Amino acid sequence: MEDILIPVAISSGFALTGGALCYVLTRYGKITISLILLGLLAALFLWLWLQARALIGWDALGYALGAILFAAPAFGGGLLGTLIAHYRRNRAQDRPTP
Repeated sequence: MEDILIPVAISSGFALTGGALCYVLTRYGKITISLILLGLLAALFLWLWLQARALIGWDALGYALGAILFAAPAFGGGLLGTLIAHYRRNRAQDRPTP
């Protein structure tokens, strides 16, 4: 049971870090930087996945684990953080000030 907790904790940490960073950037109006960061994370995932597909043996396993445990959760968390912050920013701008 404890063996599964370490990869889950690592993936969750990357997802929370990516989500928090993109949330803060988008919430304070830096959506361009957030989208560039998401593009870089998507490119990193694609590069790692293609390297894993091109190689065989233990080398490919390292690239596949890097893509699955690091790049994919960071991209997913960043995308979710960007969408939530964009929604909340637009909702806050639509409210009239008393």
